[in-house]
Amino acid sequence: MASMSLITLIIGAFMVAFWQSATGTKYTNVSRERWGGTVALFAVPREKVAAKLNEINLHKSCGDVLSLPNRTVFSEFLREDQHVVGISIGNLRASSFIDTLTTCVADQYTLKAPTVQVFIPMLTGPDPDGPPQYKLVVKSYVSTQKPFIHSNVAVPTTQVEQLVFNERGLSIKDGDEYLNITWKESDICQSINSAPLNDLEEFTDELMLPYNYQLNFSACDRVGVQDVGLCKTYEKLSCLLSRNKYNACQYWTILGPFKNCKLEAFSLNAISPEFKASTLLSEESGLPFIATLQTDVDFQVNLKIPCIED
Repeated sequence: MASMSLITLIIGAFMVAFWQSATGTKYTNVSRERWGGTVALFAVPREKVAAKLNEINLHKSCGDVLSLPNRTVFSEFLREDQHVVGISIGNLRASSFIDTLTTCVADQYTLKAPTVQVFIPMLTGPDPDGPPQYKLVVKSYVSTQKPFIHSNVAVPTTQVEQLVFNERGLSIKDGDEYLNITWKESDICQSINSAPLNDLEEFTDELMLPYNYQLNFSACDRVGVQDVGLCKTYEKLSCLLSRNKYNACQYWTILGPFKNCKLEAFSLNAISPEFKASTLLSEESGLPFIATLQTDVDFQVNLKIPCIED
């Protein structure tokens, strides 16, 4: 397992805004979210990730696609024939919706829930020799009785029958499909204010796109939510977003300090065939090379349009 200082750097990099892009316009502070939970990174066969990217790119109608980098990322942990797949498991709180909506409107929706997100980080644009600064979300799960709405527009969620998340692990069930992960919390923790930007040269992957390359603003179609900052921004940018339908992305900026703790005995115990295909993970994935627990972190949600650079 990696050292605590390296865990801090890598996980901090997942959450700090990427500021080095020379093109595209950034729209900052469009909304706020709070998240706390577990992040784990796995070594996965490179050919498996390439096949998933090809599958996704086949359904795109334009040329702005994401690619595997030619160089090996996380070279301390991965071989040349491997890439990284991550999973984040935690409670997501739609802070801007909660702070803005009236009680009558808010009671119609779920605004805080456990979510699971599977992502491929460290991707380049069309040029595989370009900087690995993109993260592609390939799947996200939630289980709520009421409609779940939030500002995380790069992560459209799939409802499942059951999703249980606690301090010991995760269990998902949806028909005949299942996923079970357990872990043990460690006493090794660090308080983090932010990750210094000059330390992020190897880990600038925070520009986030969903699997279909289209940001999802469907939350703003709900009744009574138009005064939320995200929806006001969407109204102003609707024409620009339409012109860049497949080339807009989201990034998060940390708003305050948080605690980051190592996890021990992280184990992917059982996973059904459908979940294997959609997440790229399996029992054979072995132990993650990074596994960490984060206390609740407040984020500013930002957009970049256009996003993918040639």
